[in-house]
Formats: sequence, C-alpha cells, structure tokens
Amino acid sequence: MFSIVDHCSKQDQKEIDNSDETFETVDFLRMANAVKVQDSQEASCSIKTDSAMWYEHKTNEEMFEAQKSDNVLFNLFRLKSDNNNRPEWADVALHDVKLKKYWSQWDRIVLINNVLYRKWINTTTEESNLQFIVPEIWKENIMKMLHDDIQVGHFGIHKTVARAQNRFYWVNHKDEITKWVQNCIVCNSRKQPPRKAKSKMKQYNVGAPMERVALDIIGPLPISYKNNKYALIVTDYFTKWVEGFPMPDMETTTIVDNLVNHFFCRFGIPCQMHSDQGRQFESGLFKELLC
Repeated sequence: MFSIVDHCSKQDQKEIDNSDETFETVDFLRMANAVKVQDSQEASCSIKTDSAMWYEHKTNEEMFEAQKSDNVLFNLFRLKSDNNNRPEWADVALHDVKLKKYWSQWDRIVLINNVLYRKWINTTTEESNLQFIVPEIWKENIMKMLHDDIQVGHFGIHKTVARAQNRFYWVNHKDEITKWVQNCIVCNSRKQPPRKAKSKMKQYNVGAPMERVALDIIGPLPISYKNNKYALIVTDYFTKWVEGFPMPDMETTTIVDNLVNHFFCRFGIPCQMHSDQGRQFESGLFKELLC
C-alpha cells in the first residue's frame, strides 16, 4: 500500500515538473514571437522611412536649398520672387530651354514659403493638386521612391507617371520616368521573352492524284553498299502514296535526275510541288525544271 501511494505522489510531482517546463517553453516562444514581430515592424518602419517616406521628411528649408542648387529653378525662383507678372520674352530668351518651358506655364507656377510648385488639375476627377517642382539633385531619389520602393511594387510606365503627377513635376518628367522604368533591372528580369507571332495551321485540301506533291530529303543515313546515304521522299497529297529514292548526295542535279527518270516518267508531272526552302529546291536548275 505504501509503495502505491509513493508511486502516485512521485507521478504527480513529475506531472507538475513537466507542466512547469511546458509553461516555460510557451513563455519562451511567446517572447521570441514578440521579438520577431517587433523586429519585422521596425524593419517595415525603416523601409518606409528610408524610401517611401523620403520626401515627406523634407522641410521647406531643405526643399528651398535643393531648388536653389538647380540653376534653372534658381532663375525661375528669382523671376517669380521679383515680379509675379510674366516676364518679357527678352528676359528669358538667352536662358535654358527648360526655363522657357516653365515660363510658358507662368500662371501655373506658384511660390509658397520660398518653394516652387506647379498647379495641376486631374482631368478625370477634376481635382487640383500642387506639384512640387523637383530639382535635378532629387530626381533619382524621387523616381526610386515612385517605382523601385518595395511597397510600390515596380509599377509600369503609365502607373508610375500617374503617381508622379499627383505630387511632382519637372520638365520632361514623362520621358525620364519612362527611361527609368525601361532600364529597371528588376522589371527586366521578370519580363517574359517576346513571343513570335505564329499563323494558324491550315489543312491544304486536294481533289485528285498528282494535284500536289511534297518533296523532302532525309539523311545522312548509314552508307549503303551502293554508296547512298540520302533519300528523296516524294508524297502525293491526295492518295498519300509515298516513294523514296536513294541518293549518294543531295545536289540539285541528283534530285532532278531522280524525279525525271524515276517519278515523272511513271506518274506524270504534278500540278504543284511543295518543298522546304532548301538550297537544292531554290536553285536555278530546279526552277527550270518547274517551268
């Protein structure tokens, strides 16, 4: 009786110990998962901060300094700050072509807190936005943010341009974004090779023997005792009759000799002969035979 009670007490203590180990294991896994989730969230935040949120963290002072470093935008800023009225053509005639394009959109260019923007109206939704005019030194970062960022998903040309138009503008931005997307290594690695257009297979019907005859050459084959290693195959489309003629070579003279002396003399000359574009069937001698 004592041994049974002792065994039961030991068994209960063992179950308690195992239970403690289980709780410890569960707690450890929960802690590991919590750290994993936290690391994932921090990584996601860092990605968003480094790329997708790159522009949002720029201050007016930083945007002003970036535009100031661009000669075209600096001249545009100077003209806008001096007088809000459009300057005379003589004032911009000697300047860069890009500045002239901004000059042609003078009423749409605005200066807010010393930062240049462009008014843009979405023709589909009729909503108006202010597009930040991107300086030269920021173009690459902007295009990376619009197309290369992991959260964007490498959109195509049209979607990337549409994303840009909602917030940014610079002269020739469509051409530069198009070139950026076309040269994207990730996008090019995912593209399937271009498929060659193939015409549909058609069945060629004939209504009588010798209306159309097919020609083909097979070989080289094992050399026969008569020193032949090729065979000229002639097939009638209507009857499906096939004949083969052994040949030592596949020269045009050998093919013509077999057709004339072994096939035409027995069945007559067919209305049409069909072959591939082998040089033997494209030669002048073979064309004379058909005439």
